[in-house]
Amino acid sequence: MFSRAISSINFQDCLMEEKAVAEYPGAQLALRWLKAFRFIILDMADSLSSLIPRVKGLLKIHTILASNRLRNIANNLSEALKLVGVNPSEKPDELEHCIGEVALEALRDFKAIVNELAEKETITLRDIVSRLGEITQRIELAISGLKALKVIFESASKEEYKALSLALEAVIDDMSIIAKRHNQLIALCNANK
Repeated sequence: MFSRAISSINFQDCLMEEKAVAEYPGAQLALRWLKAFRFIILDMADSLSSLIPRVKGLLKIHTILASNRLRNIANNLSEALKLVGVNPSEKPDELEHCIGEVALEALRDFKAIVNELAEKETITLRDIVSRLGEITQRIELAISGLKALKVIFESASKEEYKALSLALEAVIDDMSIIAKRHNQLIALCNANK
């Protein structure tokens, strides 16, 4: 699936700032992808934050922790991108060309779930348990892509790319924790049936 996401990217529209000169053929594309990915993560964090007042108990704690972790991921990516000369706060003109249709589809699905939940008067764990599995699959897809990028940057000779690889490891860890919490919530809900 990651290869499908990468193949849906328009390479011509994904050129980087001059300071981030390619050390290997895919460096500029990978940096542009990470920059666009950061904006998707921020969008997801904002969507989750909007649910916090409407959820209670275990689901509220999970929503707060996931939103905070997503913001932490975005901040870590921001700092790492700055190290390699990329302005992380400058939103790409067309996210789809940089991140790919698969990632944008995941964002749309995530927002649809959040909007569906926001329409409910009260939101319970049972309301979202069936959707958590879908979200977890998308997280695992993103983790696979990030792992591939981490290996690429790790093998680069530039110190800045090695630092980016280290930051990606932290991002992967944070996303893995979110996926693990989703699986724990699913197990809790299934145990209480």
